[in-house]
Amino acid sequence: MRNLKTILVVILAFTPFVNAEEPKEPWVNLPAKFASKLPECDRIEVFLLSGGVQDDGGDGTFPIRPYKKFSKIEKKQDLRNEEAKKFCATWRSLTFDMWSQAACHFPIYGLRFYEGDKLQFETSVCFGCSNFYFPRAGGGTSWHGFNKNDEAGKALISSLSEIIPRPEMVKKREQGVGGQPAK
Repeated sequence: MRNLKTILVVILAFTPFVNAEEPKEPWVNLPAKFASKLPECDRIEVFLLSGGVQDDGGDGTFPIRPYKKFSKIEKKQDLRNEEAKKFCATWRSLTFDMWSQAACHFPIYGLRFYEGDKLQFETSVCFGCSNFYFPRAGGGTSWHGFNKNDEAGKALISSLSEIIPRPEMVKKREQGVGGQPAK
């Protein structure tokens, strides 16, 4: 029994150090550096994606890492300096909530956030299911949701739609009009 108590004391003593990771967003293990604490970026690449996924990558595609697949790039627009900083502020203001997401992920936008030449964060965004992916510490990726119906979520949708407008067909699909999107 004494050995068990000793082991328990050692485990409890070292637990804060083992779990002393980077700050997380509420509800899940979303690192804050991909959400409310996203670093300042001076360039963001915004991609309009096809909404479907395919097995083959290469030029003209954007990775959808959790699926180990790719989406065809339809258009690309770069944001720089003040535009990039403004977009980062919009991203940081989102209500990150894993319970807001569904489970479809038909990506319509791909995003790459840069500071200088250093890639800070890459993700794809689906407005149909209100989610995006992020890299996990130690490898792999996970999904996380955001509230697309509050002021911040609507601001993100509006901002991306101004940068590269979504086709009308995609807007209807996101609203559940006309059936589920095809892969």
